[in-house]
Amino acid sequence: EPIDAARPGSPWLVRPRDLHRPLGELVGPSDYTARLGANSAGANGVYWVEVLGPAEGGVRIRNLAEAGRREVESVECVVEPDLLFPLLRWGDLARYRARPAAHILMPQDFETRTGLPEDILKARYPKTFAYLARFEPLLRRRAAYRRYQEDRPFYSMYNVGPYTANGVKVAWRRMDTRLTPAVLEPINHPLLGWRPVIPQETCVLIDCDTADEAHYLCALVGSALVGFLVGAHSVAGGKGFGTPGILEFI
Repeated sequence: EPIDAARPGSPWLVRPRDLHRPLGELVGPSDYTARLGANSAGANGVYWVEVLGPAEGGVRIRNLAEAGRREVESVECVVEPDLLFPLLRWGDLARYRARPAAHILMPQDFETRTGLPEDILKARYPKTFAYLARFEPLLRRRAAYRRYQEDRPFYSMYNVGPYTANGVKVAWRRMDTRLTPAVLEPINHPLLGWRPVIPQETCVLIDCDTADEAHYLCALVGSALVGFLVGAHSVAGGKGFGTPGILEFI
């Protein structure tokens, strides 16, 4: 049956034959909005980095050159610390546990949802701009950049907004076999100071106002009832499992 009886075109709900209880009171749009994590549009090897240690004028980093779909030069250099954030990858996230193991360079204006203006990046973060400029041809070749942001700075990213930089979030993995929610709170890095955690685009996030709200919401998302509803109208392990759209029906 359609999960939403009022919308025959909604995803179909498959439930056990002997479950006769009406589910209509459980189905409907949530008051929360879920969003995808930050998307490099195929250039993870540029934006994903390892923080190696302190250096004069900043911190020393090495890019995770093999992380993306494109072949990327391995670079070790010094950048300003201001645009570095803990990165939560798909494999760093499990049920009620999140352990970021790398960092992401975010030359992004979270409010305008595009890359920082080049003149500002050059003036405030010259080392970071020099690093990104090494990859300018590759970044300009990204299909999503050519289609959507060709008139924007060449290092612009996607699925990034104020919610991405919010300090407290609930996150789970897409394309998993069940929901794996965990609470993300800011991390106090010895070189970077306090930073919000940035999930990658294979994770879904909900930004929250407080840690109490996030932990409560996380428990609900991880509950057996929500797990049943998601599993009943999504294919476990498929591309549509755990997407932000699940909140349209819960």
